Amino acid sequence: MTENRFQVSVIIPVYNCREYIAETLESVLEQSVPAYEIIVVDSSTDETNEIIQKYSSHIRYVFQDKQGIGKARNQGIELARGIFFAHLDADDVWEKEKLALQKKAFLNDPELDITGTYMESFYSPELPQSIRNTIYCPPDPVPGFSASTIVVKREAFFRVGMYETQWKVGQDLNWFIRARETGLKEGMISEVLVRRRLHKTNTDRLNHQYSGERLQILKALLDRKRQKAKK
Repeated sequence: MTENRFQVSVIIPVYNCREYIAETLESVLEQSVPAYEIIVVDSSTDETNEIIQKYSSHIRYVFQDKQGIGKARNQGIELARGIFFAHLDADDVWEKEKLALQKKAFLNDPELDITGTYMESFYSPELPQSIRNTIYCPPDPVPGFSASTIVVKREAFFRVGMYETQWKVGQDLNWFIRARETGLKEGMISEVLVRRRLHKTNTDRLNHQYSGERLQILKALLDRKRQKAKK
């Protein structure tokens, strides 16, 4: 990969995130290595659109009736023109050097398919202590291939395939498991480059009735491994 081939399409699905979307967009616009394009897939029913439109000269905007985050991510992928894809949840923020350090990783290893980074969780400032007491905030940064951390080559993404849309909260985990089964070459940047906001309306909290999905996905993985072992 040459310097000028690091063209990253950043895909941001949004649903009723008026309090946080401006900070999220600013964190992308302030990257020391700029994104090639920012695609916002909005399904909001509140005033989020009014905030987004202030950034209309910097983004590609599409409205999609709410069909789940997997559908929104896939819509962004279908619109993306970049050679690399990055996702960012509408309430998370990037550190200024995120794309720069991931670009360096791909330049250093042309065979690399995907890079993750360390991520740090934080309580949103407006969150009262009574709510904080009910939300676990990991005390230390963690490495991860969560949606907000990764940059993946376009062709590598399509080797894995689109997000499966039947999952309410497990679509990211499902995709990353499939990526490992596909054999993507992974890299991990050991710096905190993503900050995950904890607040009253995190997807996990709104969809707590679907918390067992991740166990279903992991069980399916184990079942596939057992089947392979028998062959």
